[in-house]
Amino acid sequence: MAAGQDGDDEILFVVPGAGDKYVGVERAGRGRWLLRQPGNAGLREPVERVLPALRGLGMVMYDNVYVVAWNTKFVKADDAPRQIRDFADPKWRGKFAINVLGGAPFDLLGLKMGEGPMLDLVRALLANRPVLKGGTPAVSSAITSGEAYLGISSYLSVERARHNGEPQAYRFLEGDVPVMPLLTFVPEKVPHPNMARLFAAWLVTEGARIVERMDASSRTSDPNSALSRALKAIPPGSRFIEERSLADIEKTRAWSAKIEAILTGHSR
Repeated sequence: MAAGQDGDDEILFVVPGAGDKYVGVERAGRGRWLLRQPGNAGLREPVERVLPALRGLGMVMYDNVYVVAWNTKFVKADDAPRQIRDFADPKWRGKFAINVLGGAPFDLLGLKMGEGPMLDLVRALLANRPVLKGGTPAVSSAITSGEAYLGISSYLSVERARHNGEPQAYRFLEGDVPVMPLLTFVPEKVPHPNMARLFAAWLVTEGARIVERMDASSRTSDPNSALSRALKAIPPGSRFIEERSLADIEKTRAWSAKIEAILTGHSR
C-alpha cells in the first residue's frame, strides 16, 4: 500500500491487487467520508454496505452471521436443528445455550416475524430451559465445554473455536438468517486523521485477508472472503435478515429491552 497527501482533508491511497488505481477519501463534514473516484470496487463494497442514512460515517468490517452450532462429541449433524424454533423441541430441553444480552439475534428476526410472534418464540425457547449466557462468545464457550450441547451462535464464534481445535460444527439456518454488520469508524479529532482513514481503508480491503486468517472475521458481501465461500452451502431459499434503515434500528433497540426482560426477568 502506498499513500500520499493532497491537502489537510484528503488522502490518496492505492491497494495492490485492485488495479493499482488511486482512490480519494476525503472529509465531507461531521466525519463523513466520500469516495472521490468510486471505481475501486474493493472499497466501494464495505462503504456501500452501511445504511444510506449513515453512509460515509464508517465502513463495514465484518458480519456476525447467526448459525446453529453444536459440540461434535454430543450432537450429530443430521440431528442438529435447522431453524431457531427447533430449539423448542423437548429433546433439547436444558441442552442448548442462548445469548441473553442485547436481544440478538431475536431482535433481528422480529424485522421479519413481527414483534408479537418474535417474543412468543423467545418465550417458547425459555420454556425449554436453555443455558443462558452473556453474549455469543459465552455461548460458544458453553458449547465447547459441554455445559451446553448446542446453541444459537455465530459463524465467527464457531470458526474461532475451530481454529483453536475445539470440537464445534455449525450449519446456516434455513429460512431467515440474522446478520449483524460490525463497522469500523475513525473518530473526529484523532491526532493523525489521514493516517487513521488510510489504515481503516486498508483494514477493510487488503488487511481483511490478514484479519480473516488470524480471527476468522469476514463479510458476506466480500466475494473473496471465507464467509462468502462458506455461504455457498446456505440452504436454498434462505435470506438475510438485517437492519436496513434507521427505523429498523429503532425497532430492534426497543425489542432488545423486551427480550432481555423475558430472558432475565429484569427490565432495563
